[in-house]
Amino acid sequence: MNGRMKMKKLLSTAMIVAILLVGVKAMAIDQDTVDQMKFFLSQPEPMNWAEMQFPKGVLVEGLAEIHQSGIADGDEFMRDQSVWAMGETGYAEFVPTVIQYLDSDVNGAIACFALGKLWSAESVDALIGASGHEDRFVREAAYWGLAKMNYYQLEDEVKEKAVNALNARLEVEDEDWLVEKIQASITYIETGIVTDESLTDSDFVL
Repeated sequence: MNGRMKMKKLLSTAMIVAILLVGVKAMAIDQDTVDQMKFFLSQPEPMNWAEMQFPKGVLVEGLAEIHQSGIADGDEFMRDQSVWAMGETGYAEFVPTVIQYLDSDVNGAIACFALGKLWSAESVDALIGASGHEDRFVREAAYWGLAKMNYYQLEDEVKEKAVNALNARLEVEDEDWLVEKIQASITYIETGIVTDESLTDSDFVL
């Protein structure tokens, strides 16, 4: 009797595992969908990824796969465009991937742009770190990203941390045009008043 019960238990476990594996396989993104996303990424006019008809899970998996394959294959265009699209979606699930890309120091400006649209405390911390980057264009993108963050969705101390970091950068930034960017970012965060036209755009122009 014990042997039969043990066998039934093993069979039940095996069936559950099989069902789970089938479910995982069914959720896996197909190559046609990946190719369709690559087609959209390759268009000369930017696509609005926030309004794409792909289900969220498919979009998250697809862009992540394209990004990783771009890194593996040395395809800089797809590698960078996928990060840009991740920001466009506004999905917080992409934050770790974009921060990792920022830390890789390959194309920090695009990473900062994306983080400016991925509203989270982690994004703010990463942008604050990038605001001291040696590349002036990465710093510019970091200032823009900090300004475009939706602080209403975050804790008050996150906004305060961002403003304090920008004020600290005013003391050390040696590019006059970037000092103006910092001042514009602080004003925008604190008052919503636009003193720099780039802050009226949804896209950061690289």
